[in-house]
Parts: sequence; structure tokens; C-alpha cells
Amino acid sequence: RLEPTVERMPTWDDGLVELADILLEQQDPGAAAGRCRQVLERNPNHWEALFVLGNAFLDVGAWPEAMKAHSACVEAHPFFPDAWHNLGRAAQGAGDLEHAVTCYGTYLRLAPSASDVGEVQALISSLEQEFERA
Repeated sequence: RLEPTVERMPTWDDGLVELADILLEQQDPGAAAGRCRQVLERNPNHWEALFVLGNAFLDVGAWPEAMKAHSACVEAHPFFPDAWHNLGRAAQGAGDLEHAVTCYGTYLRLAPSASDVGEVQALISSLEQEFERA
């Protein structure tokens, strides 16, 4: 198990992020966020920790916090498509539909052969119609 190793080596940032991802998969976003924060205290631009932290916030519907973490992630690693996709999800959840469309569009440009291209294109169309009506 990874946790005992990580506990003995708390500066092993990649191990802490991996543990955070496992905790997220086990439906424990609070513990996952805590591990990510440990990493970010030492390395505020650790893009993987920012990504997992953003996902933890997404899981609990904390849209502004998810947007902040995923924005920092794309700033640190601008060519990571999944961070753009999740930033779009956070923006959509927060009601910033125009920003969501921009983020989803960036995701599609970075991952043109992703398995969910059709779904994301349909979502973009739906969101564009929604904010044009507003």
C-alpha cells in the first residue's frame, strides 16, 4: 500500500499526489484535498496537485475553488487537456457559461481525437445557445 511509504516520506510530492488521487477515487475528497495542500505548501505550481485538488472541489460542487485550482493548473501546464476540460466543468457549475465554452474549446484543440469530442462539441453548442438567450 502506498500510504505508509508516503507517511514516512512526506516530501515525496508525486507520491502524495498519487495518494490524493486514490483517495478521490475512494470518495474521500476532503482527504485528497489535504494531501494536495501538503504538496502545494512546498511547491505552489505543482500542476498535478493543482489538478487533483481541483477535481476534489468538483466532486463536492465547490465551483469557485475548483475554478481557482484548475486555472492555476492550466497556468502551470497550459497544454494539459484534462485540466481545460475540468476548468470548463467548474466554470459551467459556477454559471460562467462563456468561460466554460472557451475552456471546452481549448480542450478540443488540445485533444482533437479524445473519445468525448462529440459530447463536448454538443455541450459547447448547448451552452452557446444558453448564454445567447440570456
